[in-house]
Amino acid sequence: MTIAGPPLAAPIRRLLADEVHDVLARAILDGTFMPGERLNDDELITWLQVSRTPIRTALERLATAGYVELRANRYTRVGRPSRDDVRLTDDVVRATLRWATTRALENAAESQVEEFARALASADRIVQRAGSRPLSAVGLSVVYRAVGYFAVRSSNEMMRVAIDDATWRLLFGLRVLEARIPTDAWAAFRDEAGRAAVDRDAARFSAAADALHAAVLGDAV
Repeated sequence: MTIAGPPLAAPIRRLLADEVHDVLARAILDGTFMPGERLNDDELITWLQVSRTPIRTALERLATAGYVELRANRYTRVGRPSRDDVRLTDDVVRATLRWATTRALENAAESQVEEFARALASADRIVQRAGSRPLSAVGLSVVYRAVGYFAVRSSNEMMRVAIDDATWRLLFGLRVLEARIPTDAWAAFRDEAGRAAVDRDAARFSAAADALHAAVLGDAV
């Protein structure tokens, strides 16, 4: 593997294992580590400049999310999500987003609605630039950050963690499958979700998100 420069900056306010998890997840998403590639603890220690313990903790969490495969005393390697894996993960993401959005959007502050509009505009620029090409890892992250904007602002911490882990797993699967965001489906979501957010209409927002998920999944699998 080709990796350079420690990406972790001190001081770190979150748990170190959380920081390591995010760095490794991004590296897998952006293709630094490819599906099937073996991950060596000593190389990761040198790259991240941390001890073995937070690396193993992060890898175990990534294994739960399907990013890596762990076999004790044999190997640790980047996973290869199947189409069925992606379908099942998408079901989980859609259900959790729907539940959390309902509770968060109805009580959203005006400042949150305005921030969502900016997130939607950023995602729109990325989708329009990509056209019919598969989105990069960064592009997928920006789009799904907009789709899940209100859900991750739920007051239920356990739900936020569940959404975060499931979305990481979905993004990985979509990236491996070289998913596209169909521009017509995106435009429909952008317009309907934008209006639903202003109206605090969680049902309309979730229906628009479900339609976008279905379009992306249909294109990918």
